[in-house]
Amino acid sequence: MFLRFKKFIDPEDRNAFFVEEVKRASDNIIYRIQAIQTGL
Repeated sequence: MFLRFKKFIDPEDRNAFFVEEVKRASDNIIYRIQAIQTGL
């Protein structure tokens, strides 16, 4: 839901910061999982 919402969000919208932080956190989680799986 958030990823679809991000495409339509106005940078001036008060929820823009929250959506960006959720995306950043999920990207970090995915990166760490991939690092663990590859043994980095």
